[in-house]
Amino acid sequence: SSMRSQQRGRAGLLTVAMADPAMIKRLENTAMQFEGLTQQLGDPSLDTQSMLKITMKRASLEEVVTCYNDWKESTEGVEEAQLLFQEAGDDPEMKEMAREEMKMLEPKILALEERLKILMLPKDPNDDRDVMVEIRAGTGGDEAAIWARELMGVYTKYALSQGWKTEMLEESDSSFVMSVRGGSVFSKMKFESGVHRVQRVPATETQGRVHTSTATVAIMPEVDEVTVKIDPKEYTLTTARSSGAGGQNV
Repeated sequence: SSMRSQQRGRAGLLTVAMADPAMIKRLENTAMQFEGLTQQLGDPSLDTQSMLKITMKRASLEEVVTCYNDWKESTEGVEEAQLLFQEAGDDPEMKEMAREEMKMLEPKILALEERLKILMLPKDPNDDRDVMVEIRAGTGGDEAAIWARELMGVYTKYALSQGWKTEMLEESDSSFVMSVRGGSVFSKMKFESGVHRVQRVPATETQGRVHTSTATVAIMPEVDEVTVKIDPKEYTLTTARSSGAGGQNV
């Protein structure tokens, strides 16, 4: 359901109703959590690991809080315009000014509400993880290998534009594996997985024929390192011997 309803007032102006209380409560809690994380970052006793964890959590909430604050400011602007209209009395210029203010804010509020509904959807638990990008040439021979390399170049440039760090782990003529580290990498790259196809006339084609080449892309979230400890009491060693004629003794 929409976060707000639209009603017509006596003056013919759009009256802003209260937003969905449940959504407002969630957004207020998110804003409070964001503020709390901001304060924690000022703690000089924080170790590097804790600071990194808090910084990443705060960054994941920043867009929601910024959007919510913009929504609150815009709805307050509508309420002030309504009050101005009511207090304008018989002043047509003041009433027209109030109408124009509401007409300007109305589409902005609707857009912000739609954005907030998307931002508040449940997140994929892997969205904040770093990723491994694997690209392998498919059908198309040498042209497919060229296409795979071009795709790797595209993803490398995109990563740099996002402020992420990349590292080439494996590279050959037709396959590449690269790690990408940064903020919310998996959330922005996970839909790139699949087969990518290009149809074009290769530079080596002398008769102008169109070639179709493919490459497969896999975007895999990196997993946390796990230390496994095995208690010597939990395993047993068994020794077996075989014997027999023909030099089969072991």
